[in-house]
Amino acid sequence: MSTLQHVADFDFPPESHLVGSGSAWSRWLSRIMGSARNRARGGRAERVPIYRITRVSEDRWVVERPGASVEHAFPDLEQAVTFIRHECLYKAATVELRVDDLYVVAQLDPNNPVSLFGEAVS
Repeated sequence: MSTLQHVADFDFPPESHLVGSGSAWSRWLSRIMGSARNRARGGRAERVPIYRITRVSEDRWVVERPGASVEHAFPDLEQAVTFIRHECLYKAATVELRVDDLYVVAQLDPNNPVSLFGEAVS
């Protein structure tokens, strides 16, 4: 018995070695693939909404809500971020900021109301 096979067999009870239960290699591979699938599935369930703020001109900031085709315009960055905070209420969110060639991403944490992009926190 190889070391790899011994390690793979360690987590299984003795009755799993019966005929028809598959080789140690296939059980080990199934266990690895199963845990990878579970991690991927769990990651999808915990995704947070993504809001996009884009500066269109010196006095016009546009907020794009996740899954919505409607955009909301604001005269300054502070009001755009305040709108997103109000939309999220007590939920986490990701906020993308695009200003010309600059791209910045911030995580909005409702439990820690700090400035995302240098704006005043209300």
